[in-house]
This record gives sequence, structure tokens and C-alpha cells, in this order.
Amino acid sequence: MKRKYLSMAVGCALLAPAAFVQAQEQQHPAGHQQANQLDEVTVTARRRTESIQDVPVAVSAFGEEQIKDLQASTVEGLQGAVPNMNIAQGRGSANSVNVFIRGIGQPDALQTFDPGVGMYVDDVYYSRINGALFSLFDIQQLEVLRGPQGTLYGKNSTGGAIKLTTKNPFDNEGGAVEVTAGDYGRLEGRFYVSGKLSDTFAASVAGAKITNDGYVKDAETGKRYNDDDTEALRFKMAFNPTDSFRATLSLDTTKQDAALTLGRPMANLRQTSLAPAGVIVLKPGETGEW
Repeated sequence: MKRKYLSMAVGCALLAPAAFVQAQEQQHPAGHQQANQLDEVTVTARRRTESIQDVPVAVSAFGEEQIKDLQASTVEGLQGAVPNMNIAQGRGSANSVNVFIRGIGQPDALQTFDPGVGMYVDDVYYSRINGALFSLFDIQQLEVLRGPQGTLYGKNSTGGAIKLTTKNPFDNEGGAVEVTAGDYGRLEGRFYVSGKLSDTFAASVAGAKITNDGYVKDAETGKRYNDDDTEALRFKMAFNPTDSFRATLSLDTTKQDAALTLGRPMANLRQTSLAPAGVIVLKPGETGEW
């Protein structure tokens, strides 16, 4: 009889914690459980809007807040934020960009060379890496697709694709102004204004002005390189007469005035004389300087 009572007592003790936890879960309101859920991330990697969890493609998506957190003023600011991608300012001009995804890309900014990673703004393809160092203003979402995308995006997307989606005038009413200052004379200004003109028409205007004195100096002439002086403007109008039809007109222009983009030597490269045989003669302890 004592053994029977002991077994019943042990059984009640084991069930008590489970019942206590269940009672605590029932006490939480439904809103508390929903607060722990993350917002759904939608992408257009397959040319249609769907959840990022349902897309069988390696995609990294960044919204407006994520871009601000990265402090990315251009697409170069994505460096280190996307796996398997290396992105940097290209040679030749201040608006060229070199993008490599999974080791595939194009290092030369020549007009006759095709890129290895496709660049798209509102699904409009930019065929050269010259002018592809886009300023990230008026951007609603940015997607990086890793791996070959030729089936849906055509040629020159062997390494992947970068898609920029600008803000829709119907979905983003209001305005904003942003000013950023930095060293080497860095000054950036951006603005965005959007609103409805009627029940079926909406329009937006966005602009940016970026200046930089340059951080590479010619030791002989004193001229600075790797500078920047960019002006960009975008006008967008949307027509939405019904829920099943929407037409969008987007006009943008960019003007840039900058010197060459040069590499910066990491060692002293001063050249003192040139021997007749073509051998560079250096002083002891020197490796040369531009």
C-alpha cells in the first residue's frame, strides 16, 4: 500500500512542471505571440513577388532601413554584407564598379567588355560597369542574386545579378532630406518628395549631390585623384486606374565630373634615375614613389 502511494506522488510531481508551463502559455495574449514573429521579406528574384523563404535562389535582400544601417551611400557599401561577393570602385572613372560573385566578374571598365554580374534598376539593365556605381538614394529595396541568372535575366549574369528597386510614388507619400559630411571634403546631400496628384496619378522627385576632394595626390603636380563631383536626379510618375493595372514612367539623369581613379601605393616608390640599360636605380632603403 505504501509503495502504491509513493508511485502516485512521484507521478504527480513529474506532471506538475508541464501543467505549470502550459498554464503560463495560456496566460499570454495572442498579440504577445505575434510580436515574436519576424516580418515577411518579399523579393522579385523570379520576376514576381514572393517570400524569400520560397525562392530556390541564393538571395540577399536589403530594405531602406538595412541600407541606412550599413551606411551605404553607393552599391560599394554592400562590401562585406553579402556572402561570396566582392564589390569595389573600378578603375578609370569614379562611377565604375567591379563586382565579383562567387569569383565571376569583370575587372576592366572598357566599353567593349561585358560584365559578369548584371546590374538592374527597376528591371532596366545597365550593360556596362561604367556608370554602374549607383548612389543609393530613393531606394526601396536592393536584392543580390548569387549564381547564374541567365534563364530569367539573360546574358552577362553568369555570376549573379544586383537589382535596385526605387520607391513607388503611391506607396511612399511624403519627403525627406539627408546631409552627410566626411573627411577629404566629402559632402553628400539627398532629397525625396512624393505624393498623389489624383486618385489614379502619383509622382515623385529625388535628387543627390555628392562631392569629394580625392585622397590620392600626385607628388609632382599636386593634383588629387579619386575625387568625385556627382549630380543625380530622378523623376517618376505612376498611373494606377485599377487594382490589376499599373503603368510607371521613370526618367533619371546623372552627371559626374571627376579625375582618374588611381591605386594608392602602399610603399615608397621614389625613382631617382634611369640607367641606360633601362634599370631603375634606387637609393638605399627606397622602393620608389610616384
